[in-house]
Amino acid sequence: MSRPNEAKQSNRARRRSETGASLVEAAVILLPFLALFFALFDFGMALFLKNTLQFAVRQGVRYAVTSQTQAGLGQDASIKNVVNTSTFGFLSYLAPGPPKTTCAGTACVSVTYYHQDLSTSPPTLTQVNGVGSNSQGNVVQVSAAGLSYSWMIPLFRSNAPLSFSVRRVGSRRTLRLETGGHSAWVRDCLSLGVHLLQSVRIISVSFFEPGKRKGLLN
Repeated sequence: MSRPNEAKQSNRARRRSETGASLVEAAVILLPFLALFFALFDFGMALFLKNTLQFAVRQGVRYAVTSQTQAGLGQDASIKNVVNTSTFGFLSYLAPGPPKTTCAGTACVSVTYYHQDLSTSPPTLTQVNGVGSNSQGNVVQVSAAGLSYSWMIPLFRSNAPLSFSVRRVGSRRTLRLETGGHSAWVRDCLSLGVHLLQSVRIISVSFFEPGKRKGLLN
């Protein structure tokens, strides 16, 4: 075999080897990149939904302290309707009912009234019901519990739904925000953050330290 032919065959073999190595490198880099991209999208959507529900129960409390009612509805039903309207339809998405959630739609929204006794130090709250429960000086709490968000693309992470709740407390004297479900929310956020950092590390090593790639993925 002549030397030119040997050289051509050697060049072809080298190109095939380089092409195969490039495909392997692309596969190694692409999956972590997609995991990072989808995680950012999923996390952003979850944060948007929680903020939307917080806004909705806040609007419910603001409506409650005015003691207004909507046509044909009682006070609690009017407040729940305001909350549902303020979620822009996401309440039904986060609470579709069994088997995903234990309640559906406005059934997941609760309105609770408390009488505030300012004669004691600190002031005490006593739950009240019936006529006059939303009178001047009383405290109203609007909450939405049992909400569940299913991750859309859980690549390289748990596909367990994210459960959370929100609440708002206020009266005609004061209006303040309290959110429920912090423990589970913080735990899930930290877990997602760990996965994001792992994905970033894999991508950075793949690009800048190819010699360590094999040991990192094993």
